[in-house]
Amino acid sequence: MTRPLDRVLGARLPDPPDALRRGPLAEDAFPSPLHTERRASRVGVWLGSGFVICFLTGMVSHLIQQPPSWFVWPAGPVWLYRVSQGTHVMVGLALIPLLLVKLWTVYPKLFSWPPAATPAKAVGRLSILVLVGSAVFMLVTGLLNIAQWYPFGFSFKTAHYWTGWVAVGAVLTHVGSYAPQIRRGLARRGTAASVAGLAPAEVDRAYAQTDAEEEGAVSRRAFVTTAVVATGAVALTQWGQTISPLAQVSVLAPASPASARRACRSTRPASPPG
Repeated sequence: MTRPLDRVLGARLPDPPDALRRGPLAEDAFPSPLHTERRASRVGVWLGSGFVICFLTGMVSHLIQQPPSWFVWPAGPVWLYRVSQGTHVMVGLALIPLLLVKLWTVYPKLFSWPPAATPAKAVGRLSILVLVGSAVFMLVTGLLNIAQWYPFGFSFKTAHYWTGWVAVGAVLTHVGSYAPQIRRGLARRGTAASVAGLAPAEVDRAYAQTDAEEEGAVSRRAFVTTAVVATGAVALTQWGQTISPLAQVSVLAPASPASARRACRSTRPASPPG
């Protein structure tokens, strides 16, 4: 069963006419040496980890609001839910600049030539569309929910919940289908594992890209530093609604622990006289 399927998915598709290879489809249209498997894999580890954290903390919120018979949320510590959901919001916002970094790193692959050499690569491209679409949807609708602005005509909770499952499934599919590239990207630079499975010409090109990372218009260190500072700044200026000592610098936080406590006291029913 698998051999016929492998033959079908691995069959070579006809190449498009070379006359169409213009603009971003042209060879060396993206000269920056930072568009590499190494950058994409390492950013992807942080991005994927963030989505897993958001998925798990989101599931906690869903189970608390719509608890099945087997689920019991502990009564204490009283700050547990605040930390859980504060982490959900903080990580979700930090994923926005991280997703932009990831998309910038890999978007030249969208213009690789030929566009789909085999049916398997065509399916892989479609799976990337699902992955990017679900990720953008989750982050944008989550941001709008923080602002309490709902211009869309559907239930935020329902759409956010089910798209979360789609996003996690797309992440797992992406990791499985790009496992060789991810292993190469996470390997130490200059080792045999960093070029495993590449043709000799591709090996030379990979080593050349590694050597050129510090010589481009934007160096590798500057790129990584900018990504870390942007992501950290978003997290730091938002997490004050969960961690009290950060409240003074968390200008993006919609609330603070102190204001949340005051709101709870103001809505608490008054004790009966006597």
